[in-house]
Amino acid sequence: MKKEVLIAIIVGLALGLIITFGIYRAQSSINRQNQPTETETRDETDETAHQLTVIQPENNGIVDEDFIEVTGLTSSNSLVTLVTADSETVVQADELGNFSGSVELTAGINSLVVTSYSLDGSQVSAQLAVVFSTADLGEEDNLSENNEETDE
Repeated sequence: MKKEVLIAIIVGLALGLIITFGIYRAQSSINRQNQPTETETRDETDETAHQLTVIQPENNGIVDEDFIEVTGLTSSNSLVTLVTADSETVVQADELGNFSGSVELTAGINSLVVTSYSLDGSQVSAQLAVVFSTADLGEEDNLSENNEETDE
């Protein structure tokens, strides 16, 4: 009986080691397939090198002027297009990547697409919604002041 137990333990250990080794090989094979190659890594760093940040106007912002100044940051010396439904403006970023340009808005909601084209030909876009209100935005302050006076 001791001989049978010893054989069962040895066979169990052998099967356990074989299964563990198989799982280890499968996981290492999957990890190698998911790692980017050297060329893919270079492409990813190129994409992150060209970025676009729109500082003004705020997305979904409300303005009371028909012309707004669009400012932001992108790669140095990039061309930046500012496009709405009725106007297009092209500006060039300075050596630090700062850009600024003016666009005309129509009454209501305006879709503003800002696209930056780097010197190597890559592009990045950002889309904003800007609301041009023809109502006097200062009236809200006057109304709240009048309501406070009548409440007292």
